[in-house]
Amino acid sequence: MVYNITLYTKPECHLCDDARAILDTIFAEAQDTAHFELREVDIRLNEADFALYRYRIPVIIVNGTIAAEGRMDDQARYAIERALAQ
Repeated sequence: MVYNITLYTKPECHLCDDARAILDTIFAEAQDTAHFELREVDIRLNEADFALYRYRIPVIIVNGTIAAEGRMDDQARYAIERALAQ
């Protein structure tokens, strides 16, 4: 299975670092059963992205659907895992 994941982020964002750590853990745990294509998008590079995600980052989109945004905790991880299970 191939999963397309987009992480909307910006530099020096500790919540974004937390999101990336969660994704890295999920990727490591599923490395033998799934393939992940991760695209990281710096919202500062596009006005539309900045306007849309400015107060919401990090935002994780799995196969075109928002799976988690904002503070990354266990609930966010479960939401990402649920999105991957669909």
